[in-house]
Amino acid sequence: MSEMITPYTISVSALLISLLSLLFQEFQWRRSNRPIVSAYICDAKEVRADSKVDLFNLVLINSGPIPASNIRLQVKESDLKKIFSDVITEQEKEIVKVCFDEESNVALLLNGEKAETYFGRSEHIGNGKCRGLEYDAWLPVKITYYDLNKRKYKTKIKLKIRDSYGFGGSILKITKSSS
Repeated sequence: MSEMITPYTISVSALLISLLSLLFQEFQWRRSNRPIVSAYICDAKEVRADSKVDLFNLVLINSGPIPASNIRLQVKESDLKKIFSDVITEQEKEIVKVCFDEESNVALLLNGEKAETYFGRSEHIGNGKCRGLEYDAWLPVKITYYDLNKRKYKTKIKLKIRDSYGFGGSILKITKSSS
């Protein structure tokens, strides 16, 4: 048994453990030092004067520590059709569709920055019906992007067509008196 554990065996084992540790550390470093691009839908207007109409912006944000480049959003045509109400103009559809065109990619998004574009509107016309985008509809989106070393990343996310004032559907606004 003592013949199996030689200084040579110990040295080779230590070298293998060191190499595996180095490879694992490189993997962890690449995983944590990369762009992280996500998307969400928010209100296009800050003040809500008319509660029957919601205007939406599509926002891309890079929450990773390094810049992202060549960011592209993709959707399936069948999923895109599901967010359009029965009462919508072709012009309103085109405004949404252009966000997913190949030419509409974002060239560079620095870490901590966001890019925003108008995404459409949802007008409540009564009886639970909407004109424009279907309120509360889900849209599965694939985000493809690169880091500055040309490594490719993909993220899948579901966007919800809903205002961002109250995630449960409503908010309570309490004002303090000035007495």
